[in-house]
Amino acid sequence: MSRAPIKLRAEDEEDLAIIAACLQDALASLAEMSYDRAGPRFALVVERFLWEEATTKQGLPTGRGLRARRAGLHFEGVSAVRYRGIDRRQPTAILELLTVLCDTRATPNTISLMFAGGAEIKVEADSLRCYMRDLELPHRTRLRPSHRIDGGRRS
Repeated sequence: MSRAPIKLRAEDEEDLAIIAACLQDALASLAEMSYDRAGPRFALVVERFLWEEATTKQGLPTGRGLRARRAGLHFEGVSAVRYRGIDRRQPTAILELLTVLCDTRATPNTISLMFAGGAEIKVEADSLRCYMRDLELPHRTRLRPSHRIDGGRRS
């Protein structure tokens, strides 16, 4: 089953919620993130799970036959990027993306990439201009999110 690649743009918080849903539990590493001050752009490549393909009749993930695909995500008009709870000396460490949020009331806009374990990347931008695009064909994966939820239970 080969789904067409997704290509999305977010210009408000409602749009960003759709991108965040597509990227839930995506795997990332600092080695595949870049802040281009001249751009000015912050970009990253993630391995996103195709949860939409792996559900039971009750809508819950089955975990069997899970597929993933690499996707690019970038933000335009970026003035600063701040890291919290991330060891930047380990650029290949895997980070599990929980969600992406934006506070458009803040000046500049503050976009938060929230990762498992309390890690966070805050992107400051003049406005919300976010783009997500699938980069490769889907492939089977044995990887699974393993972050802690509900007081220590692993998902």
